[in-house]
Amino acid sequence: MLPNFVSSQQTGCPTSTFELSTSGSSIVAPINLNNIQTINSNQVVTPTDENVHQAYVFYVKVTADGGSSAFFGPYTLNVGCANSYVIYQDNAAFVTSVSKLVGDDKTAVYTFQLPTADRAYCLVQSTEIVNTDGLTWSGDPKLSPTGT
Repeated sequence: MLPNFVSSQQTGCPTSTFELSTSGSSIVAPINLNNIQTINSNQVVTPTDENVHQAYVFYVKVTADGGSSAFFGPYTLNVGCANSYVIYQDNAAFVTSVSKLVGDDKTAVYTFQLPTADRAYCLVQSTEIVNTDGLTWSGDPKLSPTGT
């Protein structure tokens, strides 16, 4: 929902049109946002595809009766759980090492706790072990040189 736009001459110059733009100085229609809708006297912006997790940046050109206009923004519409605005962190129960002695049982030694997000609706869908270079790890489990 966009903020209310008020002219200093509101009595004689009520706002008449609202247009979206990817520019703050001319109308460049965004291809991934629907036109502004008025819902219960509120101006509402929605993405064309609500299943795309993305941050949309846009401006609004407001025109008043009589033809005067101004651009407002930029505004950011965050949809879903994109990396640009969701922060993931280790689960508080995450254990980074487990000590074992020779001869100890090696089954059910470690339970990986999924990370948490700062937005409750952003649930972790999958995890994978990666190397320090970010590539997916493959190989057999190994003990570290210290025996842990």
